[in-house]
Amino acid sequence: MEIVESNNYSDWNDLTIRRRRWLRFQGWACRFAPELVLTVIYLTYVLAQNVSQASRFAVQDAAYTHLVKLVEVAVGLVSLQLLAGALRRLLSMGRRVASALIVLALFGYVTLCFYNWKTNSALTFALLADHFHELRHAEAWVVVSDQLEPGSYLTLAVTYAGLWLIEWKTAMFRRALELGRRSWLTACGCGVGWLLLVIWGPVTLEPATLLARSAWGESFRLRQFGLTVSTKDLAEFPYVREPGIPPTAVTGPADRPHVFVIMIESFNARFVDEHAADGTPLMPHFQAAIRNGAWVEPFYGNATYTLKGQEAVLTSLPPTLSGNLANDYGEVRIRALPTLFREAGYETRFFQAYKDIDFAGTGDFMRRCGFEFIQAMDQEFTKTMDPALFWNWGIRDDAFYDRFFAWLRERDPNPASGRQNESPKPLFALLATISSHSPYDQLPRSFCEAFPQPTSKAEWYANALRLVDRGIGRFLENLEQSAYGTNAIVVITGDHGIPMAEHGVSSLQSGFFEESFRVPCLILWPGKLAPQRIEGGPFSQLDLAPTLLDLCGIQARNHCTGRSVFEPVTKPRAAVMLQSYDGLYLVARVASWKYVFHNATGREFIFDLARDPQERLNRFGESPSDLRHRLREAVGELWLYNQLLAENRIWPEADFRPRDDGHAVITLDKTQGIPQ
Repeated sequence: MEIVESNNYSDWNDLTIRRRRWLRFQGWACRFAPELVLTVIYLTYVLAQNVSQASRFAVQDAAYTHLVKLVEVAVGLVSLQLLAGALRRLLSMGRRVASALIVLALFGYVTLCFYNWKTNSALTFALLADHFHELRHAEAWVVVSDQLEPGSYLTLAVTYAGLWLIEWKTAMFRRALELGRRSWLTACGCGVGWLLLVIWGPVTLEPATLLARSAWGESFRLRQFGLTVSTKDLAEFPYVREPGIPPTAVTGPADRPHVFVIMIESFNARFVDEHAADGTPLMPHFQAAIRNGAWVEPFYGNATYTLKGQEAVLTSLPPTLSGNLANDYGEVRIRALPTLFREAGYETRFFQAYKDIDFAGTGDFMRRCGFEFIQAMDQEFTKTMDPALFWNWGIRDDAFYDRFFAWLRERDPNPASGRQNESPKPLFALLATISSHSPYDQLPRSFCEAFPQPTSKAEWYANALRLVDRGIGRFLENLEQSAYGTNAIVVITGDHGIPMAEHGVSSLQSGFFEESFRVPCLILWPGKLAPQRIEGGPFSQLDLAPTLLDLCGIQARNHCTGRSVFEPVTKPRAAVMLQSYDGLYLVARVASWKYVFHNATGREFIFDLARDPQERLNRFGESPSDLRHRLREAVGELWLYNQLLAENRIWPEADFRPRDDGHAVITLDKTQGIPQ
């Protein structure tokens, strides 16, 4: 009888081995479940960033090789694992709700990745702190939501539901807590390791690491890279300038002109020469005005935030690294342009097209600057106007100017009467528009004149600028028909630029390229200022205050850090700029060279705008050391200013006295006054 050997035992043994391996893998996976899920999320984020955008900075950089990118990803992964390990071990010492906290933390990380990916920028604590007070306004949430499409919200909802489903079916996060080592020593070790990587580690764009680095403060990395300037040998108040003879004044105290400064919301200089869908100029009124005035280029907004742009124009002081003069430096003594004009006999008025004068602390700041009258286009002030003229953030520009001139007529029916005897005071007015604020697809279709069927964000923006142009035409028409037009200086510029996909992004909080800072600047003074093109800058908003003092022949002590655009060139000009979003970019332009320092990552860029106007090639590695030093020194002025702010060394205390409304005013002796 032949005996046949059965394989059942062998098959059963193989099955047992495979099952044991599977159970062993399950146990290992459960032990490190949070870390594994975070790894998958992070690597997906990195892949999405590289697929959707050729490069985060959209520039060629010989030093930014594939190896550097790999190290960047690896460092971010290690940092993320250390953070997850520390938090998980701390949570394992808690109650059962800890697993729910893990699900929420994972979802929060997904949301952070989504935000950074969609905006092509990094969420930072400075961004949250600067705009925290604005979140009570519905318009601020509209701007935030505009960054994400409806599909993004659906993806986030599905992700959140999926995480809860996984935990409900497998309880793997709860099991991970139970299997983890409940050791304070391990948790502290992971936490300390993560902090060391955050503070001194190599560059990484991992979202949680960038967010943590932003909380560490600006000075640390600026000192690390030698971008700080010593204040030891400076005067106690180094910005104080004694009055001098204006180099190009064409007026005297007896016949000083009215001055109107118009700050257009989000004004990208590139679009001035663009055309509409039918081939006609996009901004015909503005182009016609350019032919009759002084056109200044290149001209820059010093920051990417409206209030900081207004601060630069009114104070001629650089932008703050974090916070702003309105909300964070209330005790700092400033001697702003409206104060100087008031001392010269002017009335000073501020009008903004947005409805809330207290938004971002604007009202208090304008009073502090010396404006006697401030007004927003609130419901009471515009109650007789057509509601169809309002959308998105506020009122259409032409209607805003109409209401402003109507108010002037109500207060001063004939401001030119009796100028030789009891002449009314000349007027200094700042007008801040709002209708070209994002999101641009909120523009009513009936107002889409340049592109009736817009298909891109740039075309929607062009439609908004066509209305801006109509407003400029209406303002100049109103001015000419009023008594103020007989002798008036008009400055038309922007509060900041706005990207329109020049480098693949259309978000103001992303990038450091020209489109974020370059704004138009036109100075009109019919009959007094000859049409001309002023070149050879760079120029910036810091130069407007000394320019207006120059034109009006006002001699006064001031703290202007800029120079009149009409001042003869005796030394190279420099323009300093700041992108407060996306991990803080410090920018300086000297001649054709542009330097960029990214505080969050420590990366440095140098562009030669004469040969590379599109900013495609980073020449930092090949630039000579003396050029690097000169450009870094220019950026160091931003740090110096913020150091002087912290020490309240902008203006001497002896020149201030209390005012009834709690603010301060300047007191001057007779030798410092304005000649009448």
